[in-house]
Amino acid sequence: MPITVSCQPVEDDQNLVLNYDYYLQVYGYFEFSDYQQWHAILDKMTAEVRSVAIDFSAIDYMDSSALGLLLQLKDRFTPNKCPMIKLVKVNQTTFKLLQRSGLDQLFELDRV
Repeated sequence: MPITVSCQPVEDDQNLVLNYDYYLQVYGYFEFSDYQQWHAILDKMTAEVRSVAIDFSAIDYMDSSALGLLLQLKDRFTPNKCPMIKLVKVNQTTFKLLQRSGLDQLFELDRV
């Protein structure tokens, strides 16, 4: 899975500017094989992170290990009081998976 990272403001579907310290775009399959790339991205993030968005609009498949990767992101920045980690453009199938796993209680979700 390729992951792109932006530190620039991005526009949403209504052309509203969204300001996040990091905006991650995940493509294709989000699974265990992405572990090294995911951690390389996390290692580049600074401790002063205030907001992170992960764009799920281009995800075709997500396995249970990807849920663990999301928890690692949460664990890494919660001690630093990162006030917002938001999962954006989450489709219905992925939303149900996040809901069944209880991650909808840990992350702010923006459904498509």
